[in-house]
Amino acid sequence: MCSGDRLVADFVAGTDARPGLPEELQEHLTTTVDGLWVVWAHKLAQPMGDLFVPLTGGPGYPADARAQCRRRGVRGGHDAPDPRCTCGFHALSSRFLPGLPVGRGFKALTVALSGRVLAFEWAGGGVLWRAERQTVVCIERPARYERTVCEGRPSAASSAIVGTNTR
Repeated sequence: MCSGDRLVADFVAGTDARPGLPEELQEHLTTTVDGLWVVWAHKLAQPMGDLFVPLTGGPGYPADARAQCRRRGVRGGHDAPDPRCTCGFHALSSRFLPGLPVGRGFKALTVALSGRVLAFEWAGGGVLWRAERQTVVCIERPARYERTVCEGRPSAASSAIVGTNTR
């Protein structure tokens, strides 16, 4: 699993109140069509039917999912994400996915993060996010001239997420 450097922010997204974030993180916020504030982020996963298998392997997750700590027995029960653990859905602020092994059957995903969200400095540049909830908004394929083209929406749940991106 990825672990970030210094914790930059710990906040709740997915409500109608804009999260109070440091200025450098504001550009990653967007609103859903329902007016809820979420974090717009990027990651790699391998599509397998209706699920997405993470880079670390393990069980796949659906397009709209809530994270659970897989180490519950070791640290005791806690909600994901926890700053003292590596649990939660991991995603990066950059769609170029610095430091990640692009290819090998993995697709770039654009995701909306909500619930408790942690932001960490990322050695590859930008921010490493760890979130309680994640909705896959777009399965991307590379396009010329640094544009992104969606192959389609993975579920009806993601169509409610798309709003006006503030970036």
